[in-house]
Amino acid sequence: MAIIPQVKCSRCDRKYSGLRTRCPYCGARRYARSKRAAQEDNSMWKVVVGVLLLVVLIAAVVVLIVTSANDTPSTPAPADNTPATNEPTSVENDPITDDPAVTTDPGTVTDPVSGETGTTPDEPTNTDTPTTPENNDVPKPMVNTIIITYNNRQAGVYNSTEGLYEITMKAGETLNLGTAVTPQGIEAEIVWESSNEGVVAVLQNGKVTAVGKGTCTISATADDVKAELMIRVRG
Repeated sequence: MAIIPQVKCSRCDRKYSGLRTRCPYCGARRYARSKRAAQEDNSMWKVVVGVLLLVVLIAAVVVLIVTSANDTPSTPAPADNTPATNEPTSVENDPITDDPAVTTDPGTVTDPVSGETGTTPDEPTNTDTPTTPENNDVPKPMVNTIIITYNNRQAGVYNSTEGLYEITMKAGETLNLGTAVTPQGIEAEIVWESSNEGVVAVLQNGKVTAVGKGTCTISATADDVKAELMIRVRG
């Protein structure tokens, strides 16, 4: 049974919802319902309301049963009625406490002959800790001058116009350059750089390679001291 009743159109004989006043198919106005139809509708609504009330009553009974089951108190565990004994612990046979020279205070001791009590002397503390000499104050030797060399000689020919030593290479040619620093014998970390990698490329071991035609400057730097060498590459 539908909750909302349907009515039949008097014009097109099609059924539609009883909430409408006109037929949605032909537009005909709905006639006033008869008294019998009104009584049938009222009976239907009474049945619906009765079913809803029954459902609510059943739900309330279920909730009441669940709540009562959860509120049931648990049986407490039986208490232990055994009386506690306060008998003192006997220490008559304790070999440690029977020694008159031993006390509970670690800082005092009793003489077993005279019975006098005194304190134990503190052990002397040795404050003469030897110090280890540190070598961090020794200054590190610095580089004074750098010279770029080739075959253990000054590399290139001095160009008074440019104020630099210069050499000429062909494209594809390689050279192994080195350095001479002062003071002699110090360990210096040399950093090699090229002003134009498209003309001359240089590795950190001093090996240079002529790449293309042009002019560039190769520099060797250590401890903020720099030496430069001009290289001209012919095509």
